Amino acid sequence: RRPSSATDRRMELGDLTRAMGDFRRKGRWKEAVSALDDMWLKGLKPDAVAYSAALGACQRSHHWSCAVSLLGAMRHRSVEAD
Repeated sequence: RRPSSATDRRMELGDLTRAMGDFRRKGRWKEAVSALDDMWLKGLKPDAVAYSAALGACQRSHHWSCAVSLLGAMRHRSVEAD
């Protein structure tokens, strides 16, 4: 289900990004990548903070190929890294 208003979308994006921060801290890379996919499916545009959390989860769990794929996705989707 897509959020109905711009405010709802910002709130949902913030909630998912915060959850991704938790995934990063715990090295839960699959959940972090899944959350990124969910953002796109819901019409939300993950920002550099969201991608950074997913990259951090990949790093923490030593899934380097996933991190490289995420960097490629960022470039493809024109998400600028901080």
